[in-house]
Amino acid sequence: MATWRVFFMSIRKYIANYGDKSFTNRTYAISNEFGLVAIAYANCAGDALDCAVDADLMRGHIIDEFISLPADTVFAGNNGVPINTDYLRIDEIRRR
Repeated sequence: MATWRVFFMSIRKYIANYGDKSFTNRTYAISNEFGLVAIAYANCAGDALDCAVDADLMRGHIIDEFISLPADTVFAGNNGVPINTDYLRIDEIRRR
């Protein structure tokens, strides 16, 4: 049991919205080429990305320069922040 507690404490900083766990059907892992970025409880991959942006876990993927955004730019979060999704991967890791 102590092993599970240590494991949970190590991944807890990646969970975007633990309070929404009982209201959603799926769990998503958001990662890039370097590893895990966020874990989000959501009903679809788009909602998972929104939750991760709102929880400020996607800081390295936010596009700061609004001058020349590519045509396929994704806007996520409550504020519609432009996100670079070139190396992002969103996987469903659990379904209830």
